[in-house]
Amino acid sequence: MKLICIVLFVLLFASNVFWFFAALDQGISFTYLEASYETLARSHQQLTHLANLNLIGLSADEAQHLIGQDVYNSDLRIKEGCLWAGQVCMKLDEANHIVAIE
Repeated sequence: MKLICIVLFVLLFASNVFWFFAALDQGISFTYLEASYETLARSHQQLTHLANLNLIGLSADEAQHLIGQDVYNSDLRIKEGCLWAGQVCMKLDEANHIVAIE
């Protein structure tokens, strides 16, 4: 009788541990999903805003003045041949004019 009680107690404990870790994993996965969705929504918002400004052909300085700050309230930056607004790259040519939005 004691053996059966011990076995049932161990099984109950093991199942509770399993469900605890399953719930913890689901919570962490949901947090990453929300962060990914928020990043995607901000990128979409930034792309829509930039597309409506008709930036192709403008110089980087004109575009920076026209755009102001990105959706993260950060200043725009020029890096690796792109004018960056959030996670959106506006390709620059040799004369620092915008040729494409990626």
